[in-house]
Amino acid sequence: MPKPIDITGQTFSRLTAIEQVGSRNKRALWRCQCSCGQEVIVIGKLLRSGHTKSCGCWRSDNWFIQKQTHGESHTRLHRIWSGMKTRCGNPHCAAFLRYGGRGIRVCPEWQNFTPFRDWAMAHGYADDLAIDRINNDGNYEPNNCRWATYKQQGRNQPQNRAVIRSDGKRFVYVTDAAGESGTTTSLIAAAIKRGGTSAGYAWKYE
Repeated sequence: MPKPIDITGQTFSRLTAIEQVGSRNKRALWRCQCSCGQEVIVIGKLLRSGHTKSCGCWRSDNWFIQKQTHGESHTRLHRIWSGMKTRCGNPHCAAFLRYGGRGIRVCPEWQNFTPFRDWAMAHGYADDLAIDRINNDGNYEPNNCRWATYKQQGRNQPQNRAVIRSDGKRFVYVTDAAGESGTTTSLIAAAIKRGGTSAGYAWKYE
């Protein structure tokens, strides 16, 4: 067995080597003091390689930190962030063609949830609002996003065109036309396409 490397007094992560206390399978064993106060016997090679970092408290503490960091994974805000990344980055997502497929990306800063959450809370996030890109052809990034009602968000969609009702009234947004007339945007679009009516009116795009 080769002479063991003397690491007495050296600190590796949370462990400080105190003394060698024998060997196991020809590998030196060291009694170590953990920064939490506990002592533990560690194989010297695992200590030097960084494989063993503590008496076990590091894993426990790291789990707690991860739980705190990711404890919001079931929140609405986290789902918004996750959905944003999915439709921009996952070709298998049904909405990918309308987002990532036409070049829309999530900015580097928002690849992690925490910066996105901090931005959201500082810029008016509320549970009845949705994230909305100001420039519908732009990326998800702080300068191009805001929190808006679903009605405001709908107005920003490229298909939300001005329409004219058969009584002559013009609507800048088809969402407003649907709301006032007691119908839906999809029924208005269908009526325009087939030359029919919706809510008793004929419709046309301006």
